[in-house]
Amino acid sequence: MKNLIYNTSKRLLFFVALFQLAVSQVHISMITKLFVSNVGFYFFIFILSGLMIMFNLSSMQAGSTQHMGALAVSLVGALGSGYIYLTKTWADYLTQQSVTLDIIRASMIIITIGMVVYLVGVVCVMFTHLSREE
Repeated sequence: MKNLIYNTSKRLLFFVALFQLAVSQVHISMITKLFVSNVGFYFFIFILSGLMIMFNLSSMQAGSTQHMGALAVSLVGALGSGYIYLTKTWADYLTQQSVTLDIIRASMIIITIGMVVYLVGVVCVMFTHLSREE
């Protein structure tokens, strides 16, 4: 059962990291409509942290704790930058008259889902990694 949870979480994290990168055009078009420069930086950090999660997972070996710290740092980076991205986007939406909710909705939903999957997936991987049988 632990192997199933571990492997499913790992595959889901791989998929979400690549999905976030694949749909980055949605976020980029929203960022250009907001005319706020630093939101793009936090988006870049979010994507980069997701890819770091994926790379750390691909390097993990059974029973080894070598990549756990890097995985935790990557998770904090993804969650922190995602949170800042969402709060800055929402604040800009509230202050700019020309930006409608339709423009930012898809981007905010995709980032939120990514953050939830990263959190749940990494926690599942960390708890099942050391005790799984190979």
